[in-house]
Amino acid sequence: MLILASTTDLLQLQIGSPGTIDVHADWMDNVSGAVGPGRTNTAGLTSGTTTIVPSPASGAIRNIKTLHIYNRGTSSNVVTPIHTDGTTAVQLHSITLPPGSSLQYIDEVGWTNTMPGVPGMSKLITQKVITTPVATMDFTSEINNAIYNEYELHILGGQINADGYLGLRVSEDGGTTWQADPINQYGHTYQAQTVSNTNSYSGGWADNLWLGTNIEPTTYDPNSIAYVIIRTSMLGKAGARKQFIVDGMMQAGTSASPQGPGRVVIGGTFWHDNALPTANPPVNGIRIKTMPDGGAALMSAGTFNLYGTRGS
Repeated sequence: MLILASTTDLLQLQIGSPGTIDVHADWMDNVSGAVGPGRTNTAGLTSGTTTIVPSPASGAIRNIKTLHIYNRGTSSNVVTPIHTDGTTAVQLHSITLPPGSSLQYIDEVGWTNTMPGVPGMSKLITQKVITTPVATMDFTSEINNAIYNEYELHILGGQINADGYLGLRVSEDGGTTWQADPINQYGHTYQAQTVSNTNSYSGGWADNLWLGTNIEPTTYDPNSIAYVIIRTSMLGKAGARKQFIVDGMMQAGTSASPQGPGRVVIGGTFWHDNALPTANPPVNGIRIKTMPDGGAALMSAGTFNLYGTRGS
């Protein structure tokens, strides 16, 4: 949280060398419980220290919600956000931005950056199922292999409202179409550890990829919750097999399914395009959906966090 609490508080940006830096800021002002939004665009900063979020009016508290600092120049530049109360100035962050990259601040998340080749993990997007059940949860525009080497999708507290399970599909055209050929395009294997037994399975149907879910096709337990992590890399690279490593667990409710009250996927993998490696096209979309197709199940709860990781 970044707060401007007086008429002398400012958020400033220091530019390290001559260049071209654009800034967009959003905030919310609170005046005795009345909340109002505001924003500023500051384009073409070339040097020095510039105010990028002004002071609030008397009696207002300004909470900065997002801050986007973009280097549209032709050379790298050091950018340093500064908070001052009019007397004491403190540096909040400082980073060298290559051309075409950005530094971002998001309230309750913190500072992230989009820089190819700079190690680190960034949260790209959070989607939630809160009141209206949905059949699919898609991630498309957030996938950019020019910036991120690997991706992780975390499914937290996932539930569905009828018999079924969660499946994974991919897209090669940004979500316009989703690959669903069970014979030529997909394969998967998993090994599942339960309270009562261990079993394994392999096959050629993506529709049957169980992401460590709580729902058996023949047994529905409304009190069960699924937690899943899906890891993948080289999505946008042509010729590389797109492999998804799945780790998940289920917190069971009251019913006893044939596999017992718990399931942990300890070795699940799923690959897209089972042809020769040279035939594997780039992938730019991931879809989590309830299965089987045409079933009554919908996702009724869950938080879906997509992360991108930059390698060294």
